[in-house]
Amino acid sequence: MKATLTRFIRSLVIFSAILALVAAILLFIAPSILSPATPWLLVLFVVVTFVVFYLSVKAGSEKFGKFVNYYMVMSMLKLFVLLIITGIYVYLNRADAIRFAVTLLILFFGYLIFEVVWLLKLKEK
Repeated sequence: MKATLTRFIRSLVIFSAILALVAAILLFIAPSILSPATPWLLVLFVVVTFVVFYLSVKAGSEKFGKFVNYYMVMSMLKLFVLLIITGIYVYLNRADAIRFAVTLLILFFGYLIFEVVWLLKLKEK
């Protein structure tokens, strides 16, 4: 489990650094495209992705089926938390609502693809 988590953290940091670099370039080239909250969203997704993966791997170390169950529950909780955060942010900052929602959606799908790739790697083992 420790080796898996180490590889996952390394991959997560590299993936997040690439996304951060792309976001920084976009913020400098066309600041009106991304939300000013993009750096915080990146941090949020890194933390949430790691926590979901860690808890799922820890719970499912015995059986892969248990891992899948925990992962699905944690993914639903993650989705609800993101919806609540989006609702609060949009309520408090209506001027940035569309950019924030689009940025969050892009990051959500990016990290979702990242997680699915890792799940497929775990399934092979």
